[in-house]
Amino acid sequence: MASETPTLASEVVFLEDDDLERADELGFPVEGLNRQLLEDVLRSARVLAKQPTDALLLEAILFYIKYDGFLPYSGARPPFVR
Repeated sequence: MASETPTLASEVVFLEDDDLERADELGFPVEGLNRQLLEDVLRSARVLAKQPTDALLLEAILFYIKYDGFLPYSGARPPFVR
């Protein structure tokens, strides 16, 4: 992912944990989620919709990356921070 907010058209790269240094070489300097977290986020999106759209899956991923939490519903506003 480039430094701008990813979209459904963004290019991404999936690397194994022992190969993460290659991401920058390949032009992907921003770290995303590891495999387990990605699976958890996608599973949580399937709780919101039995067959989530690509847009909902991306929304769930971006929400997790930004707020370190699962998307409670589509269109959720940022959580309250004290």
